Formats: sequence, C-alpha cells, structure tokens
Amino acid sequence: MIYLAYGSNMLTERLKERVSSANKLRTIRLPGYRFEVCKRSDDGSGKCNIIRHPNSEVHGVLFRMNRNDLPALDEAEGAGHGYVRKALKVKIDGRKRSVAVYFAAPGYRDPALVPYDWYFDLVVAGARQHGLPKYYFSKLARINSMPDPKPDRKTAREARVVLAKHKLSLP
Repeated sequence: MIYLAYGSNMLTERLKERVSSANKLRTIRLPGYRFEVCKRSDDGSGKCNIIRHPNSEVHGVLFRMNRNDLPALDEAEGAGHGYVRKALKVKIDGRKRSVAVYFAAPGYRDPALVPYDWYFDLVVAGARQHGLPKYYFSKLARINSMPDPKPDRKTAREARVVLAKHKLSLP
C-alpha cells in the first residue's frame, strides 16, 4: 500500500521507527489542499493536517509499506482518536492511485493551536531531507512553534533521539 506523509512522518527515520516496512517512493505535490497545524493533540499542542482548499497545494512524501503494518501506523497516528485515515486518489507518474492519508477528525480542529518545537523540528527536518521545494520549505520554517511545557515527555524524548541519531538536528 502507499501512504502519503505531509507532517512529522515525512522524516523517514521517524516513520521507519513506527512502520519498519516503509520505503520512500517519491515526493508529491497535492493540488487543492492546504497545510495547517490545527489538529488538537492529546498533549494540548497543534499537529499537522491538510484541508481541501482550491487555490493551495501541499507537498509531501509517498511511502510504500506492507498493508499488515497499517494497524501500527493507525495507532501511532491516533486513528479514531483525532485523526481519520482515508483513501485519497492522487496522480503518480500520470496514473491515479489510491493512497492512505490522515485527516483531523471533525471536532479536533482548532486554527489557534501551536505545535511544540520538537514536533515541528521533525516536520521541517523531513521537508529538508526530501528536498521539498524551497518556497514550501520556507513556508514551513515560518510556522511558529513553542517549547513543550513537559520537555521530558516521552514523545519529545523520542523526537530528540531521532533527530540526533540521524544528525538531523535543526539550528
């Protein structure tokens, strides 16, 4: 199966720690969608989401993964607890293909939310790693983040390990 990552899972090392069978296929431009950090997380911060928007586009990374690893990805993404996994038709090499993508569930969107710095470092590192267009990378880099009030949070520690382990720390 093919999965479209547009947030912290764009960073290959982050995704592979969650789903070992994931392998990058290519980057993709998804017209008609807008990137936002508006999904309410259990920790009170904002997480990435995409919404339909006619004059926008989102860039992301397509990964091929084993279908039997989908439950692990659903668990990592919180499917059913804030995110909904849907099949989305995208054009890949001139052909329409169905890919799995996660959207914020209704009732979990709040445009006033801000991501924690460690989380957004993963997003920006993934965009850098895969060479997303400079204008898009610059757009991501301008999004404000905030320090995590619980810097020893398990997910924050895991993010720092992934970034440091792969020398992807951001300045």
